[in-house]
Amino acid sequence: ERAVEDDMGCAASSPVRAGDDDVPLDVKAIFPVVKTARGPDLAPANPNLKLLLTSAGLMPNSAPELLARYRVLQAGTPGKGVLFLLDAKLKTLQWSKTTKSNPSRDNHLKYVTYRRSPEAPGGTPARSGILGQLVPKGQAELAAYGYQSVEWALRNNGHYSNASLPIVAHGPEGEQVPVFLSWLSYDGDVTNGRPEYRILLAKGYVVDGQFTMLKADGSGPFADTDYEAVPISYSEAGNTAFKAVSDADFASVVDSVQTVWSCGGVTWQTVQNLQPHFVDEGKILDVVNPYGKTVLDAVKAGSVIYVGQSAGTVALSHNIGPLTTDPTDFRLDTDEEGEVIDLDEELGKKMVEPGLGAYLGIPHRLIFRPHLSFNPATFNYMGRALATEKLGKVLTDGVGEDDATHDVYCAITADYNFKQGQGDVIEVSEGQVVYHVGFCSDEVDLAGDARAKLAAAGLEAWASRHASLRRQPPGNPQAGWSFTWSPRDGEVHAAGPNAKGGKRWRIYASSAGPIAGVPPY
Repeated sequence: ERAVEDDMGCAASSPVRAGDDDVPLDVKAIFPVVKTARGPDLAPANPNLKLLLTSAGLMPNSAPELLARYRVLQAGTPGKGVLFLLDAKLKTLQWSKTTKSNPSRDNHLKYVTYRRSPEAPGGTPARSGILGQLVPKGQAELAAYGYQSVEWALRNNGHYSNASLPIVAHGPEGEQVPVFLSWLSYDGDVTNGRPEYRILLAKGYVVDGQFTMLKADGSGPFADTDYEAVPISYSEAGNTAFKAVSDADFASVVDSVQTVWSCGGVTWQTVQNLQPHFVDEGKILDVVNPYGKTVLDAVKAGSVIYVGQSAGTVALSHNIGPLTTDPTDFRLDTDEEGEVIDLDEELGKKMVEPGLGAYLGIPHRLIFRPHLSFNPATFNYMGRALATEKLGKVLTDGVGEDDATHDVYCAITADYNFKQGQGDVIEVSEGQVVYHVGFCSDEVDLAGDARAKLAAAGLEAWASRHASLRRQPPGNPQAGWSFTWSPRDGEVHAAGPNAKGGKRWRIYASSAGPIAGVPPY
């Protein structure tokens, strides 16, 4: 290792990538991505934080231990109701409006905006009227793709971005619990040093588990036809539910709610829109972002609970860079004309070190990697953990100013059954980092290809004793369980012979398949 002098005059060492042992990253819950001579950053966590960084959200079938912990956080937090940050969802929400499906060009695709019979690539497009206009898909049909409107989803499904309304907007019988939805419309345009932006806000409420959307013009609740309308425009011009509001009005909403739910989707949209100061072409402007700073300051003070789901979790990582494959350039319908946004260019160095987690006081330079998933048919993990190796290279390549100065740790959370909200969660509160292990009892058939892979790894005897495969190894408590962690605990294994406390909560395998001579569980 090459010794260098740091700017404090102390001997330091070039950072090195960690994780060179024979244990696959996929079965590690927490591990160092980079090791440095300075070691871990042991600065304490902000004790005010109330963070739940989830992979699969909070749903009725999430682990009871996790849901009970959320209720404890609620009991200690003022305010009422929930604010959904939709920034990461904009690309998804705008899909049915901005995608101009053309049967002659697109009918072979899986996803199109018009109806087909049968509903499959190559199906006959449905047309109506004398001109033979394409019949657009309704909200229920768009929901099969995941492209339904948020208004329709909350009304008909009772959840959005795996945030169950009976959990995050629970209240006494017959009482209205407010539900707000927001996003920042900012595409990097700056005039005379002033960013051009708008904060879009909508309001609804939940009574006894039923969601009602209110119209932006103040004329009352949505009619049934309003929920079913297609396509819906999510632009800075607003729509039936959303309108632009003042900075002060938005701050008042943040001050009133108990939970801020940061949705899944495109991570970079959340990273950009939650910056405390506007960023333009890689430069941090001396202009406060009233949207991002208002949210961050409330989270930092502990006046709201922050629940991240997917992108909302990753965005708080100390480093991101190649950790995610989310698109950085895409078209957004910001002003009805639409604009192609290149967030790589806009964010600059913040692509590698966003700064949101540091601003809040998340400790130990943690990065968060949700959605670890296992494919039973091919008996391997889907490669989510391997992205940390790419990030490790960026943080140790000696190029630029982004090399790690302290150890960087990764916390990986798995989805066992995403739709049911069954997955692992990282909590940061009361000055501690807590890993919540989810629970799932689902079993799937042990297919022929998987059996062949097991046999090739010398595990044929194990396979012969198992007709099916648990998505999570047996022996985990149905309520779920948790443990605290700090860098002094080192890396934590979730499977195999060195699993923490002898508890195995993941299948022992890698992205390549079974591990020779080591049973899956």
